[in-house]
Amino acid sequence: MNRGVLALFALSLAAVAAPQVKTGSKSISNTVKSKYTITARYPSFTGGPLARAAGAAAARDAQAATKAFLADYRKTGNIGAGGEWYYDSTFKVGVATPNLINWAWTIGTYMGGAHGMTNFDTMTFAMIGGKPKALKLKDLLLPGKQAAVNGLVIQNLKNRDGADFVKDGETKSIPNESMECFLIGTNGITFLIEPYIAGPYASGPFEVTVTWSQLKGLVNPAGPLKPWAR
Repeated sequence: MNRGVLALFALSLAAVAAPQVKTGSKSISNTVKSKYTITARYPSFTGGPLARAAGAAAARDAQAATKAFLADYRKTGNIGAGGEWYYDSTFKVGVATPNLINWAWTIGTYMGGAHGMTNFDTMTFAMIGGKPKALKLKDLLLPGKQAAVNGLVIQNLKNRDGADFVKDGETKSIPNESMECFLIGTNGITFLIEPYIAGPYASGPFEVTVTWSQLKGLVNPAGPLKPWAR
């Protein structure tokens, strides 16, 4: 058997041996009639050490969020007018491979007042130095490039209906904590912008996709986004 055939055979064996990540869904539910309803959905992952770490983190985050919601209700839930409180979270997985897992929650809540609220949260895990590690946006980019990515998001919003705060100059950049809410996909990185940041509540949330071509020179080509940063 020649060296070329041996190399192909070795690669095929490695592909078979590599654990493939499977994604599932779990939830936490808790309802007390006329008081509150909780439905917290979160992803589960199987297939290797990264999947185990990501799945455990998702479960911990969902449990912590529902406990915090209940603590707020017990503190202020019966004060003032308003209907039944609720916490409802859904999620979407951006990428799930043995080396990179990313997902985002969309969290709807009502905690008294005139209306509910929509928030986002993201978790990203990668294998770094052979170990699972939770990452932030800066860990995916080249040093000092966060402001440039922020600028691309702002530029996109200037052309969007309802992004009044961006158009009139009130919002000149997206807050760092909001830039941490993103999904990694085949087209690029999609940033999830909550109400009141780019425009009034009536405009709702915004999704802004910065394409891989736009991210060229901004994403670390040797980092977790290597398959797309070309």
